[in-house]
Amino acid sequence: MLRVFRIAFVLVLVSAAAYGQAPTNDAPNPYQTIDSFFKLPEGRTWGSTSAITVDKDGKSVWVAERCGVNTCVTDPTTGKMSDLNVIMKFDAT
Repeated sequence: MLRVFRIAFVLVLVSAAAYGQAPTNDAPNPYQTIDSFFKLPEGRTWGSTSAITVDKDGKSVWVAERCGVNTCVTDPTTGKMSDLNVIMKFDAT
């Protein structure tokens, strides 16, 4: 089954390349971007977000984020990890 999926995916890419464009999604977007909605701790920036879920209280949001960049590894030679919290809970405020 996985092989069939890979072949189908390659065919889509090849056909898109043959027409000089990638497939597009022109459906309307019902969502609105709100910049700076979540307030991060002082000095912290958003990195690559790996997971988001709504808390069981229905108001808070949990976010797993990669230390302000794309990885929490600060030194690849030693494997040293960042001291930043990778999971944050944002409440309604």
